[in-house]
Amino acid sequence: MELLTAVFSRLLSMALMALPVMAVVFLTRLAMARLRVPRKYSCALWFAVGVRLVCPVSLRGLLSIFDLPGLYDLAEATGSVDGGVVTALPPVTAAMAPPSSTATALPPPSAMEGTVTVSAVASPSAGEIVLMVASVAWLLGVLAMLLWGAAGMVRLKRRVSQAVWTGGEVWECGEIPTPFVLGFFRPRIYIRPGLTGMERTCVLVHERHHIRRGDPWWKLLAWCILAVYWWNPAVWLCWMFFCRDLEMSCDEAVLATLGDQAKRGYSLSLVENAAERPIPMALAFGEHDATRRVKNVLKWQKETPRVAFLAAAAVLVVVSVCLNGASERTDSWVRLEEGNGSDTRTFTYRIGKEYQSYLLYAEVYDHETLLSRTILDCWPLGEDWPDGQQPDPGPDGTVTEARSRRGIATLRAELMWRGDGTGTDMQWWGTVSTASGGTMGTNLGQGLVPEQPYHLMMWGTLCTETGERVELGEDTAVAVACLSTSPDGSIYAFDVPRGTDWPDAALRNDVTMVLRLRLSTQDAASLRASFEAEQGGFAQTLFALHTSVLDAGTAAAMLETMDTASLGTYTETYQPQQHALDVAFSQQPADADALDRAMMDRGTLLLALAEDLEEVRWSYPVTGNGGETTTTVYWDRSQPDGWARNLGYEDLRELGRTTEGIQALLEYLGWSEGESSLAQALYSLRTDVTVDSLPQLRQAVSLLGLADKWSSDWELTAKGETADTLELDMGALTLNGQDQELEADLRKTAMVLLALQENLHSVQWSYGGMNPDGVSNPLDHGQEFTVSDADTRLDLSSSMIAQAGGIKALGSSPEGIQALLDFLGISGGEITDGETADAIFQLAGEQSPEALAETLVCSGPWGDVALEGTFAVSEKEGQLLLEFTQPNAWTLAADGNRMAASATVLLVLYPELIQVQARSVNGESFYIRATRETAIRLLTGGKTLSDYGASPEALAELFTLLNGIVERDGLLTGMPPDGAVPYPASGGFVAQYRTSLPLGAETATLEAVTYCEGREMGRQVVWRGSPLELPSDGFWLQEYPQRSSGGWGPVEFTLLPWTDDPNGAGEPLASWTMELPSGFHYDSREQRSVENAVELEKNTSAVLFAAAFSDTGDSPPAQEMQLPAAEKLNDPAVLGRTLEEWNAVILVELRLES
Repeated sequence: MELLTAVFSRLLSMALMALPVMAVVFLTRLAMARLRVPRKYSCALWFAVGVRLVCPVSLRGLLSIFDLPGLYDLAEATGSVDGGVVTALPPVTAAMAPPSSTATALPPPSAMEGTVTVSAVASPSAGEIVLMVASVAWLLGVLAMLLWGAAGMVRLKRRVSQAVWTGGEVWECGEIPTPFVLGFFRPRIYIRPGLTGMERTCVLVHERHHIRRGDPWWKLLAWCILAVYWWNPAVWLCWMFFCRDLEMSCDEAVLATLGDQAKRGYSLSLVENAAERPIPMALAFGEHDATRRVKNVLKWQKETPRVAFLAAAAVLVVVSVCLNGASERTDSWVRLEEGNGSDTRTFTYRIGKEYQSYLLYAEVYDHETLLSRTILDCWPLGEDWPDGQQPDPGPDGTVTEARSRRGIATLRAELMWRGDGTGTDMQWWGTVSTASGGTMGTNLGQGLVPEQPYHLMMWGTLCTETGERVELGEDTAVAVACLSTSPDGSIYAFDVPRGTDWPDAALRNDVTMVLRLRLSTQDAASLRASFEAEQGGFAQTLFALHTSVLDAGTAAAMLETMDTASLGTYTETYQPQQHALDVAFSQQPADADALDRAMMDRGTLLLALAEDLEEVRWSYPVTGNGGETTTTVYWDRSQPDGWARNLGYEDLRELGRTTEGIQALLEYLGWSEGESSLAQALYSLRTDVTVDSLPQLRQAVSLLGLADKWSSDWELTAKGETADTLELDMGALTLNGQDQELEADLRKTAMVLLALQENLHSVQWSYGGMNPDGVSNPLDHGQEFTVSDADTRLDLSSSMIAQAGGIKALGSSPEGIQALLDFLGISGGEITDGETADAIFQLAGEQSPEALAETLVCSGPWGDVALEGTFAVSEKEGQLLLEFTQPNAWTLAADGNRMAASATVLLVLYPELIQVQARSVNGESFYIRATRETAIRLLTGGKTLSDYGASPEALAELFTLLNGIVERDGLLTGMPPDGAVPYPASGGFVAQYRTSLPLGAETATLEAVTYCEGREMGRQVVWRGSPLELPSDGFWLQEYPQRSSGGWGPVEFTLLPWTDDPNGAGEPLASWTMELPSGFHYDSREQRSVENAVELEKNTSAVLFAAAFSDTGDSPPAQEMQLPAAEKLNDPAVLGRTLEEWNAVILVELRLES
């Protein structure tokens, strides 16, 4: 019987789920009929209805009709959500279960210990009896339908037993009212004798289309579904229209085969062969409303490709949305079903799948003082167990049954009375659905309220009206009970607060108990542990001091709990008339900014804990040139209220009314027993950029300390009509070649400000240079750094912050600010070169070169945390290789000369290393290489590599030296030969060049380019390599043009290393030949080499040599044609005119590439 009722319950649920599908199919079918869409598409629609009636599993998809309002509750109740399996509906379960009086039937407290099962009953309830009777009636009906179908088949077989075969699958029988198809494996077509001509053709084409399409099987399946759902009128209706669509679609197939000319004859055939009643087990030619079929035939039109495409698409969409289950929703709610105003309340509920456990706890108040917070119930949340399965027992042999995420719960509050008519205690009683479909009843605690006489108790729940549905948050007050100790039994009116709201009205009563439900993504054990730890933690200690009316003693206790004495000696004074608390420090702080930041956190906590406190003021003496003055800082609720709203509270008062709120505030401020982090302190300064907010913005700059590192006279101002630009004026600075280091610090400051301020678009900075003697340099420096610049810099990172969504997204949380600080290498205070050198010198004695290379590249003085995990390090025979695996990481690593500087440090600290190389992804780009020889060329001061690696102090000196050249671009200097030329011109031309290394690029490229009357004719790469491979002492370029009777011909070039040997010792770096454009008699020639300093910027070219040739003829004379002066050789306008004036020009260019 249990199996029978379970099957019938499941069918009830599936029938309910199929009703909306039937409605959609009927509406779609009607629309298709109006639009004259072929009936074969209507047949396809019935597939969705059949699947819903047969298959309990819903598909997963983007769209579903069950996502619509009203239908989602049906899908959720049946389990048809996100691909779930349809189960019995709660109304069905409720019908099977006894009435909701189960809660009132609980045994008295003396008989009830711990957890008891209350769902088991001795005899079936009225609902169960009804369901069992209905199940038996359903089974009898199914058997009757099957017998009726089988009897009809037998009668039909007898009627055609004397049929005569006429060929193929066609049989003639005079005992049948209309032609039909009978059979499944070898179907036969039965027709009446005498059918000839067009009538016979139409009948046979119709019936054969049935056979080809497998209609006998589809109709058998539909009949079986009808037999199962014989009690459902909607299914009978579907059966009728399904059979009609089968016949009409075959009618249309006949017309598509025979053409429009067959309409009249076919219509007559339908009329002459019309059946008086349908034949269930056969596909009869003339059944299912011949009149409508004739009308459909006469209106038939040939199907077009456009109609076919649109109709097929519509069927696909409709079937998909009907078969897909509703998308999983994450909302959690509770709804009052019955019991409003009675002792027991019954609820239905749902808890989102993201939660893994729940905890029910009680808060007890004596007026507004929290007395206790006690766990009443804590269980895991789980899915329904598969039929017949239970989880394995635990170590103690008991089975921990998870509570269901959706089901029925009851709740009852009871005051325990004694003989004198007063109450001594109160208890909560409740039941909740289990994952297996049962119900568990629980005594939810006793002995919670103070032991004193109570004369009256009233209670209420979060749902006040029957049918009212309330959303559940992660911590929600579900019930409140108020008790009166007054003999007159008076209780102030109250309601249940929403979420974590403070129960103001209820706390006017003598004793109040609030029942709260906490939902968690943790498992039950972790939830219980975290809750217990929370009650004994710093947040609970602070919350115990919460008050609505502050007094001097409570204020002193709050300051003491926050360890304010660690900031210095102070005295506190509470001003009740002003609702203000004054804290006066007796000594000048060593770091006023640090004191202000610490007191700002404490002031915020004080304002949260004392509801009538409006302002916290602290003061301290400051000694300056004008004597001693007193600085006073005023801290009110305006900014902390904004932080509370960021945390989801209405204001700071609401936040301070729960331990959870205080804990959230502590986490927001970054406190660990009273300490705050730089990231949290910066995050607390978030505000819109206005003139009034500049003090907070200046404090943020001070907290970073990067501007103070260079000047104490900087000034921050807001610009623009919308104040979306900040200007940081650093004043006049003496830099001693540290421009790049200053720019890097200002760029970091700008990125933090852009992250902190939502409407800030750009940060500009400016400073004036001063010579070391203090004389102002007339050249002012300035730069603008925008949100786009910051996002571009982040995009170069391969770390997680590159996926954070940009600089603004990083500023939206303390964790994001901390990630940004880590990315920028800011830890709350600047580390000096000496401190860095000490740490790295010590690591060199403890780590291998490979390990220290990773440290330097990722977190060294020129490192970047974004490079972590983006490269591999290996060492073989004194050669250290860094191979990068991500293109963005290589771009970031190759920026400036950071890799070259880190490589130099490795060569200094490890004498066994010969060279250090860094290679791009798969060697697709060029590499950075540093050898001991190139490293020596980077250094000045006459020291060797071993000198710089001898001590931490010497290493710090090296860091200072490398800091000055890390971001420097290259410099190319052309010089006239001085004295003897080591490489004789031999009838050609020799030029001398020097380069200033390191060059801020990944590769250096030397190219030779040929032009003909201003048009580029050819370009040849003659040398390419790391800038560190270019001889820093200088190099020579030798040009030798060949001469013949036809004029100047091919030009030979040789690139030679620098040498002082007059005999020209030295192997060529490169040799190449350039052909001159044909068609000219080159009788004039001139050469020019740069003789000035040319700055080599990345991704741009500098001309170092030009050779020009001309076919002068009679005019102009050769002496009138000249190349531009050396200092104009890199002027684009001048060079452009030169290329157009001469018949042929060869340029040798040097380009740096990043």
